Parts: sequence; C-alpha cells; structure tokens
Amino acid sequence: MFLSHVAIYPVATTVVLNTGYTGVVAKIFPDFPLRPLVRIIQNPYGEELKSPYEIDLRKEINVTIVRAV
Repeated sequence: MFLSHVAIYPVATTVVLNTGYTGVVAKIFPDFPLRPLVRIIQNPYGEELKSPYEIDLRKEINVTIVRAV
C-alpha cells in the first residue's frame, strides 16, 4: 500500500535499465510504481540517441530499472 502512494522513481529521474540503456522517467502509473514509462535517451555506450523513444515497463516485462543516476 505504501508504494502506491510514493514514487520510487519520480518523473524526470534519470535511470539505467538492465539492457544498459539510459532513460528518463516520463510517467508514473499509480498501480505499478516500479514500472514507469521511460523515455530512452542513451544507448549502452553512453551515446545520445538521435531519436529518443519511450518504453512502457508495464508491458516490457523483461526490462527493469537497475539504478537511478
């Protein structure tokens, strides 16, 4: 219940995913606080993407947040 009221990764938090990609939390879903919408901005080599894209971690079950930056 506590997690449903606290954003572990607030909007605009930079995060690293288990895929090595870096992104920014774009939206939080109250029912899934650990599975936000993430805008991917860097590849695993630290290079900025020319065309950032968003992934919904609620749907990408094999992708997880490893840490906040």
